[in-house]
Amino acid sequence: MNRHNKQTDFIYNYKEGTRLDFIKRIPKTLYFGASSICQQSCLFCHSKDLRHKGQHLPFNDYIKTLDSFKKIGLEYEFCALAGGGEPMLYKDGNKDINDQIISAYDRGYKVFIISAENDYSRITKEAADKLHNLRISFTRINEKGNKDKGTEYNFGNISTEKICGSYIMYDETLPKYDFEIEKSLKEKNKREWMYEEKTTNEIIDKIFEIHEKYSFLKNTRISPDYFLTKENGDKLIKKFKYRAIYRKFDISRFEIDTSYTRDNRFTPYRESCIEGIVNPTIHPKFADGDKNDDGSWIVSWCRQHVFNKKTFDTRYENCKINEIEDKFKTLIDLYIKTGTPHNDAPKICSMCCAAKMQEAAHKVYKKLNE
Repeated sequence: MNRHNKQTDFIYNYKEGTRLDFIKRIPKTLYFGASSICQQSCLFCHSKDLRHKGQHLPFNDYIKTLDSFKKIGLEYEFCALAGGGEPMLYKDGNKDINDQIISAYDRGYKVFIISAENDYSRITKEAADKLHNLRISFTRINEKGNKDKGTEYNFGNISTEKICGSYIMYDETLPKYDFEIEKSLKEKNKREWMYEEKTTNEIIDKIFEIHEKYSFLKNTRISPDYFLTKENGDKLIKKFKYRAIYRKFDISRFEIDTSYTRDNRFTPYRESCIEGIVNPTIHPKFADGDKNDDGSWIVSWCRQHVFNKKTFDTRYENCKINEIEDKFKTLIDLYIKTGTPHNDAPKICSMCCAAKMQEAAHKVYKKLNE
């Protein structure tokens, strides 16, 4: 299930109706970075300064957010438990990942999880039945000295039809974006020594081993590190394909995606940005160690903005959780009148994961203005 392609395809094929019709029909997802703790320290992680913060979204605020977006009238389809930290580690009192899944499903959301865990036995039968999709990030295979090579998984009650995978290929020796924060983050992350410095042939072999062991896995997304240039990203993809040929492995079981390399992440179509409406993201307002941190949670108008500096930027705050209904009604009215839900906010963007979607949205924007 590729929601981003689904959104982009819908926009490109949109033929009639008003701006309100358009924004109602496009597939929409709520993204929850509800847990800011992670058991891993991936070298390419875009939330390095958040994942050991140890903060969890209060469950009451989670419910309030789900309910508020249902009242807006835009028919949000998906609830994504992904990003910021490991969703399987979510805990607020006696509430855990099972309560999140069941509560969202019972409110009409299709719930999917993006996780780097290897043991899903804690997912109850009821929650597993109500789960729409589980995408596993195979990052454990990057760990040095892993006894089981990071290839052992316990899927518990989750139906195999709901499970797919993903892997980000990386290489610390290739030129990357020169972020100001990069050096300090590497010094701060004390667990990075546990990980290989690049995706080796041995690691690629582990990906094949996982798929041989769990033959039901299909549509595993393979993409290069988001911060690499397309040229360097293509080098890694070629490495993967050549290894597949050498190992005589069926490459059709993978979704090879190079659209997220940094060359494709700049968008000139900021004036018609709709990301904040179709993919609102709930996460802590401040990163770990910020002197202004008050423990608050916000709705951000761009889940991609962390790619600018690999950290949260308070300028991307859309609203607080108790302001969702009023704020989003204002955004929708602004979009209907002007073609964009945001005033000057998108001008601070430098990288855009949704560049293709914004390009398509711009074409609709122009068409609806004619």
